Amino acid sequence: MKHQKPFKTKLKADALQALYSLIEALLQTNVKDDDDKLLFAALAEIKHRLYMKMDTPQREYQISLSPTHAFALRILSTCYVHDNRSYLGNKLHSIANEVHKHYS
Repeated sequence: MKHQKPFKTKLKADALQALYSLIEALLQTNVKDDDDKLLFAALAEIKHRLYMKMDTPQREYQISLSPTHAFALRILSTCYVHDNRSYLGNKLHSIANEVHKHYS
């Protein structure tokens, strides 16, 4: 089934670090809605994977994400990052578009 295929993307080291920091800061937010709690749980899992990746310094990282994690990044981009002109905002917007295309 197409919706079970992992989503793969590449992130440069600085983008990976910036994404990690963004998720870490966002997870400090107190959420009450179950939908947000579900999103934050997926983002916490992504944060852990990014942390594990950073253990081996590289210039560029390839990341394979489950559909749940891919859509969590898409939601992060569309609902929480409002500046697509920043480096990370642009990268997340690109990932969001790739996720949409991958699972359409």
